[in-house]
Amino acid sequence: MRERTKKSLIVLLAAALLCGMTACGNQSAETVTENGKVKIRAYLGGGDLSEKIDAMVEDFNAQSETTEVEVVPMPADTASMITVMFNSGNTPTVMALETGDLLRAKDRLVDLSELEAVQYASKGTIEAAKDGSEVYGVPYRIEGMGLIYNRTVLDKVLGEDFDPNTIHTQDDLRDVFEKIQNAGVAPIVLGTQDWSLSTHLTTDIYTGQSESPKEQAEFIEALKAGEGNLADNQIFNQVLDTVDILKEYNYFKDNPLLYANDGDTTKQARIITDGEAAFWFQGNWGSTALEALDPEGDYGMIPLPVSNEDSYPNERIATLVPLYLSIFEGATEEQKEAGKELIEYITQTERGWDFVVNDAKGIPAYDNASVEVENGIAKSILDYQKVGKTKVAYMANTADHYVDTGAALQRYMDGQIGREEVAKAYESYWMAK
Repeated sequence: MRERTKKSLIVLLAAALLCGMTACGNQSAETVTENGKVKIRAYLGGGDLSEKIDAMVEDFNAQSETTEVEVVPMPADTASMITVMFNSGNTPTVMALETGDLLRAKDRLVDLSELEAVQYASKGTIEAAKDGSEVYGVPYRIEGMGLIYNRTVLDKVLGEDFDPNTIHTQDDLRDVFEKIQNAGVAPIVLGTQDWSLSTHLTTDIYTGQSESPKEQAEFIEALKAGEGNLADNQIFNQVLDTVDILKEYNYFKDNPLLYANDGDTTKQARIITDGEAAFWFQGNWGSTALEALDPEGDYGMIPLPVSNEDSYPNERIATLVPLYLSIFEGATEEQKEAGKELIEYITQTERGWDFVVNDAKGIPAYDNASVEVENGIAKSILDYQKVGKTKVAYMANTADHYVDTGAALQRYMDGQIGREEVAKAYESYWMAK
């Protein structure tokens, strides 16, 4: 998930867990509008999607006979307002939550298992939000992350017959990068923001341990217990082998931390749209910047190779559910029903699917979605998903994870520390949990 929403959600969940529901309900002073509709507030994300979210909610309000939704804006730089909202008993009914935050707050969330959305949720998208038969959130959309490529640049330096989907291994990647570099183009532009390095680029430190979410969780529990030895872990070292390749061919090789603290990915996007680099490691959310800079461009995505083996987790695009739509228990029964109506609208209607595909540049998380995916990067992810070549990224860690482990990865990218120090940073993080 993108960095801009994380800080807000950390503050929000901390406030939610500190207050009791009687003192911190989410009923506003007036829960019914003048025209008799039930009034609710909803936080549905923000950043560069804010205007699109507002438009979708306006359409929902216009067609609903029972509910009126007020969008709650929560940009990262005004996180303090979230605490004020909780303290005033004026919190949102519907909230978009990350996996780790949802798990921490599940005792305060409404069971959504009877929603139609649960029935149609795509495989692997809803399990993280379940506890037995109860479902505390439904997936907003699917996103994927990997190597975004500029087709025009590849055609120019490698020829029109070159198929980027033939890059299956680390050796393949190095060979292609070498050819691109010899043609006078940077093979890859790599952002070194802590959230990108920790949560996205190196997801296979966790995701790659096993295809089973249960076994991934057991791996984490071993780290918490101080029983892990990442420095000797095969997957950990394979992931760092790939990081080494990216370091070697990075556009920012001589100054890898230049934009390490800059959440604006547009600067990286401009390098690939200008043809100065062939690849960009990023998620499909990068499509927004790419289309703004190069609306006629041809872009796609391939998996980031993490070994030279033809086995899991290699050759698979990492997918994730960045946000789950949830309802807080502090709402009145009428507000809860209104919240469910909004969630079903977002997840089970043409308008909601259109927002996901054409505005958020993502993939609907529902098998009954009938909207066509045309964005090149999102289509690449969907193509890999259709043939079983995706992996669900481990996302049960909370947002403070990327701060601690991301800082270690930044120092590694800059040559300040070695792998053993990175391993120790990860182990220390989990042992403190």
